[in-house]
Amino acid sequence: MEISVRSLTAAEALCRDFARLKVDASVAHRRGRWLVTLRTIVAVGDALTVIGAQTGRLAFEAGRVMGEMRAGVNRRINGETANLRRGVAASVGQVQAIASLRNQGRWDLLPPALREAGELRERHPDDTLESLAERAGCSRPAMAGRLHRLVGLVAVTLAADSGRTLTEGW
Repeated sequence: MEISVRSLTAAEALCRDFARLKVDASVAHRRGRWLVTLRTIVAVGDALTVIGAQTGRLAFEAGRVMGEMRAGVNRRINGETANLRRGVAASVGQVQAIASLRNQGRWDLLPPALREAGELRERHPDDTLESLAERAGCSRPAMAGRLHRLVGLVAVTLAADSGRTLTEGW
């Protein structure tokens, strides 16, 4: 909060008054004007209370709470959206890896647990790892590991086909 005053003397006097009332305030000079600034939420709330502006304090607190709620909701939504994007990208990559392994004729050579994981992902591309793990009767980390290995097998095959190792620029 900024309170505009006419002079440096007035700004310093107001700061001293706020200090006596245990409100943290400072003096600033901007664009040719002297200001008394209250930088923290606590200081603004305390200042509104000590000057008798209870209605202003209530409005300030209501706006602050609404802003915090809105920011919290936005943060959660952004996190969930990012998680969904990552999940969809992983699912697409897994389905592509499974198709690649089938095209290479390597599918039938895979261990049964990997084939089961791949078949579940093909049949349920929109499912979460938790859902796939439940269908397979294994833990989420186990399902994630199986799908990760399927994708990794394609990367190893691509590296071997190109004559490069996985550390050469993949």
